Amino acid sequence: MAEKSKRGGARPGAGRKPKGHVAVAPIAGIDIAAVMALPAPSAVEPEARAHAKSSIEALVKIVMHGNVESARVVACNTILDRGYGKAATEGVIDAFLPFLGTAPTAPAQADIRAEARRYANLAISTLHRVAQTSPSESARVQAARSLLDRGLGTVAPAQIAAQAASAGHQLPAMPTPADEDPLTRLLQ
Repeated sequence: MAEKSKRGGARPGAGRKPKGHVAVAPIAGIDIAAVMALPAPSAVEPEARAHAKSSIEALVKIVMHGNVESARVVACNTILDRGYGKAATEGVIDAFLPFLGTAPTAPAQADIRAEARRYANLAISTLHRVAQTSPSESARVQAARSLLDRGLGTVAPAQIAAQAASAGHQLPAMPTPADEDPLTRLLQ
């Protein structure tokens, strides 16, 4: 007799569903007909603002208990964006500052910003852990990039050459299409 496999077996939710079964979806508790019958709001901000605190709580749940590393990274970034603003982009807005006076910031309610900032250390620690230990390369890259963007700001591509030149470094010349063609290289 064949030895029983140690793998497999019944999985939760596996198999044929009974007749009349309705799958549970995130919107299962919403009366869709009633919501769709409401008139469109003139501004969406007040409607969304009413759910801001519960949205932060939902993001924290994903950071702490999420099954997918990339979802944790996105949740961490969203918490940090709400608490501290988006990561700075070096060189992009600087040219406009003399005209604007100060860098523009998106208005956020103080209580929601404070709520998001409460979880900043958790978000940073989670990003670091994901960047170091995640089995998913994509999640590791996203987390590491997020930490770099938060710590150093994002670098505008046009600024890299200008900064290198001002520091006395010379960047290698970019290859031209002729350089990339193997036949052209052989004929030279």
